[in-house]
Amino acid sequence: MVQWQQQAPLWRQKAQLFFALLLTLQAASTQPAEVGSAEQEVAQHCLREGPRLTCEGQLPVAPGPDVVDVRLNDWPEIIFDPRLLGASFGHVKNLSIHGEPNTIRRFTHVFPAGLGLQMLNISHLGLVSLEPAGLFDYLAASLTVLDVSHNQLHYLAHTTLTPLLNLRLAYFEGNPWKCTLELSWLLNASQTSLLTDLSTWECGPSYQGKSVLPVLQMQRTLSSQCPSKTPYNCSCTLTNVVPAMKPGGGVLSDQLFPVITVNCTARGLYRAPPYLPANTTTLILSKNMISDVRPLAMNPYYRQVKDVYLDSNQIRSIATLEGTDWLTTCRVFSLRNNFLSQIPVYAITNGLGKNKNLAQLFLGNNPWVCDCMFTPGFQDLLAQYQSVIKDAGDIRCALREGDENSLQPVPQIRHLSRSLLCQEPKGGLSGLDILNVSLALCIMLVLGKLAYDYWSFKTSGRLPWLVAKMP
Repeated sequence: MVQWQQQAPLWRQKAQLFFALLLTLQAASTQPAEVGSAEQEVAQHCLREGPRLTCEGQLPVAPGPDVVDVRLNDWPEIIFDPRLLGASFGHVKNLSIHGEPNTIRRFTHVFPAGLGLQMLNISHLGLVSLEPAGLFDYLAASLTVLDVSHNQLHYLAHTTLTPLLNLRLAYFEGNPWKCTLELSWLLNASQTSLLTDLSTWECGPSYQGKSVLPVLQMQRTLSSQCPSKTPYNCSCTLTNVVPAMKPGGGVLSDQLFPVITVNCTARGLYRAPPYLPANTTTLILSKNMISDVRPLAMNPYYRQVKDVYLDSNQIRSIATLEGTDWLTTCRVFSLRNNFLSQIPVYAITNGLGKNKNLAQLFLGNNPWVCDCMFTPGFQDLLAQYQSVIKDAGDIRCALREGDENSLQPVPQIRHLSRSLLCQEPKGGLSGLDILNVSLALCIMLVLGKLAYDYWSFKTSGRLPWLVAKMP
């Protein structure tokens, strides 16, 4: 379980306002008082308010020597070229670029040398990356506050902020981070001291709304426990992250539970991996040469596995699962394209009868025996679990020489008539018939001998030979 850290730092805006106010006061103290209105129009698209300049849609060629705070609104393009901030912007200390979401998707070049920016606000723009490489490197000597929050960033390289030696505050919350091992450097506290709001970062669509740090910790643990090395070469995926459940029911809102899938498809395996990551729920072992299903019942690493796919293997029997707890807890069990001819129907029915989680069972394309001993009970199982057996149309009799059931026009086992299954063979007497005739003849012989002895005693007074010899 991983603690889900709550989001709280609302002081970010206060810090930004403080720095902006400080820069404005410093600039105002070094310039003469203005004459006339505090607002004067610098250009057709810009509005001047003391040391602050607000522009709509485009930047001025020269903002003025006493302007230290520039705000750019409604940039019309999806790209922005920082080289537009020429030498005339060298005295600007605070730059904010604002617009509707997805206004600016990327920068075409790095921020040029010669700028003295101390605060850069490029939040709420729709940025998908902080490229090109070294985007902020020429701001290393001056930049102290950087706000890139509420964009569309999925990844942040650990080298992005390294050159910014004077950086004190950096904000990145509100981005849909791709929570994979590429961001695992965030788990190193020595590299994240500048990321003021790191505890509030959330993952993007794959783990929507989940805190970044717990998910990254799960990814790191998963990587260390995955049977990804030879001879297994499996791949492990953090499929989902869900709130942990209380033992008695309900949700633990401050804890997260990983949902893990291990995929070992077509790896040439003769047996299932001896170990799995903790909390593995789905195991895919299709297209191998596995014949033994005992790990499902005996291996403690498999206790949490609910969905098992063993299609296209060499499985001939699942009798070892009889009476096991796994049959009572599994959710998906797929055994398509194996070599199953019979299963212990009573044991399987009994186990599945206690299972409240069973959702899908696949048994198709196996060489099933169709006879009077096995098939009627198997048909009962198919009927009882028809809502979860998803491939009943592929459960058919195997083609066997001399077996008329396997040659029926519709050899689906669920549709076979029991009178056909248990009909007498044609072209001669069965063994049971011969036994019945033999018994009937014996009975007639005994009754005939009894009648003869009775007649002999009545007519001659002689006792039967056996009775006469008795003492």
